[in-house]
Amino acid sequence: MALTPNLLHLAPILKDKKWRFQHRPHAHNPINNCEDAAVARGIKLSQELKSIVLRIDHHFYLVHLRGNEIFSSAKLAKVLKSPAYKVKSINFATPEELKHYFGLIKGQVNPFDKVFQHYRQIFSHTLFLGNPNLYTNDCTLDGYISFSPKLLFLTKNFIVADIVKEGAKLPDSR
Repeated sequence: MALTPNLLHLAPILKDKKWRFQHRPHAHNPINNCEDAAVARGIKLSQELKSIVLRIDHHFYLVHLRGNEIFSSAKLAKVLKSPAYKVKSINFATPEELKHYFGLIKGQVNPFDKVFQHYRQIFSHTLFLGNPNLYTNDCTLDGYISFSPKLLFLTKNFIVADIVKEGAKLPDSR
């Protein structure tokens, strides 16, 4: 299976067909947002994985939710709160931070990318409900992968939580 360089570490895992993993390199024109990705891939926005890099205080985290959902920083702050630690600030990583720390630009963030293996990842619980397959970029702007959400459980250092803003969803039509 030919994978993009940042996904090559998945090759041994993907030999097991239970993950329903498909790679489509150079499948469409370059895109860098969920709405355009869903249109280009012919899927509903709820099937597209939205991946966001956040700077929480002085650490980077990745959050993942469905493309039609809106992230709630207040809910995430509650998830991360502990008696010994209080979240002071939650900010989206800047384009400069994405480039400097990860060598990426907007639209290339992917939970399976080897550059994120040692960062905390937070998955919305909604990713594991409904649709049997999710779609996301293949660490490029013009290719994508479709996969079973259960494959997300193979990432390191993750939690599953309610991080979606209540009652706020983008239209799910193409």
